[in-house]
Amino acid sequence: MSSSEPDDDMIETSGIRLVRTENEISSRQLRRRIQSQKKNIINTLFPDNILPVISKNAIAKQVTDISNNINTDNSFQDRSTFPLYYSDDQVVQHHTSIFPPSNFNKKEVTFKELIASWAVKESINQKQLRGLLSILKTHSCHNDLPSDPRTLLQTPRQLEIYDISFGKYWHYGLKKGVINILNEIEQVETGKIEIVIGIDGLPISKSSGSQLWPILGRIFGSNKVFIIGIYHGWHKKPENAIEFLDYFVKEARDIIENGLDHKDRKYQFCIKLICADAPAKSYILGVKGHSGYSSCTKCWDEGKSINRRICFSDTPGRQRTDDEFLMKSDDDYHLRTSALEKIPHLGLVTQIPLDYLHLICLGVMKKLINLWCCDELRVRLPFRKVTNISNQLENSIKYFSPFEFQRKPRSLLHYRQWKATEFRQLLLYTGPVIFKNILSLEIYNNFLTLHVAISILISKKFCTEESQLDYAQKLLQHFVSTFKIIYGEHHISHNIHGLLHIVNDVKRFGCLDNFSCFPFENYMQNLKKLLKKDDKPLQ
Repeated sequence: MSSSEPDDDMIETSGIRLVRTENEISSRQLRRRIQSQKKNIINTLFPDNILPVISKNAIAKQVTDISNNINTDNSFQDRSTFPLYYSDDQVVQHHTSIFPPSNFNKKEVTFKELIASWAVKESINQKQLRGLLSILKTHSCHNDLPSDPRTLLQTPRQLEIYDISFGKYWHYGLKKGVINILNEIEQVETGKIEIVIGIDGLPISKSSGSQLWPILGRIFGSNKVFIIGIYHGWHKKPENAIEFLDYFVKEARDIIENGLDHKDRKYQFCIKLICADAPAKSYILGVKGHSGYSSCTKCWDEGKSINRRICFSDTPGRQRTDDEFLMKSDDDYHLRTSALEKIPHLGLVTQIPLDYLHLICLGVMKKLINLWCCDELRVRLPFRKVTNISNQLENSIKYFSPFEFQRKPRSLLHYRQWKATEFRQLLLYTGPVIFKNILSLEIYNNFLTLHVAISILISKKFCTEESQLDYAQKLLQHFVSTFKIIYGEHHISHNIHGLLHIVNDVKRFGCLDNFSCFPFENYMQNLKKLLKKDDKPLQ
């Protein structure tokens, strides 16, 4: 055909070429048009005529961190991949990126693998993916695509799931998780791997008691979280904590005693600390809950009942020790033996720190606002002042908050629905400005004392200076003492008393962000979004 002659699917009218619609041309012409358009798109995207490639194991083996930017602002990054779509040896961790590095073999790419990678990264559910596959398969050039998304994603027919405590448990592995992280970095400079463990409950249904209890981990100093194991129950947490932790404890003991071999190098291994809120801590340690007598995990303060609530002292009691915990010296504190006692070199007092997300943000700050809004008249704010604060948050601060703050301020009237980052922003940034000339001088100075103390403890610079830590300890002692005078002894709860011990944890582990639950909370919320079937969340 000469260049002057029209194509079969074109009509030439008065020197103008008109392209025929799809229903006016033959099937052969339609296929030829699709192939031509596809070729033009590829030539535009890849002018060198070389396609990027994902090898067969790229999805499962090549990992690139997409959570480097998960920080203590509780920000949510790009959706992570859910590891239960693959067999145990093919689990893609949450920091997996489906885009291959530049040094991949550029002659192995297939359209099928690109679709699978995209579906995993964007968390496309099976119904949507099945619909997409059915559309793509209408064209003969995509006949190699499967009809079922489970075939495309290589979903295993079954996983090794254990029945425990009226629920089911799936164990991925501590060692596998650590190796996945090590594959992303050149090496651990010190030759010693220190792991932070996070354990907490995650409700996955509003109409039932269905919940997950993941055991998560991360390397100390990093926010890259990986899954160790997950329990699912329909009504409550695992009834037997020893059975729930058994697989994790056995594997941790083995790695600690024998070390970890990776890329011709042997690493020392230890559990640096365990992060958990007060109820989860009570559960895994086998000790009194936060509402009971002698429930402080750091000292022997027994507490007393005032106005039908357990209250604690405004001064720290005699410090608990790791040896006393193992010997169960305080009969009123211990309820049962903890499975964690079998892990070597893990202090169940010194290495179970107080988490400031729950202790300070959701604990102390929420309590202060509740007192200002709902307590007795001598400390409660008039409604016009609450409205004034809310107006400043919504009409002034909200529109000038930098993008580093993931959430915009909300009205104080909705404080019960606030997230931890909103309380933290109020404590560390906006509170000292907004509350001035609204709170009474006594209450405002009490709040400022807490503000300065936490600002020191969260600073990577100041938390290394002994003089600053001593000053922060004095400020927190002053805050608790004046809190007792202002609000009453009956309001010195487990969280208020815990402020007296948090400086010791900072001295041991560094700034508050080093041992906070924020990375684990971020990961669990993403994990919840990736669930496909409510009745089979582990499958």
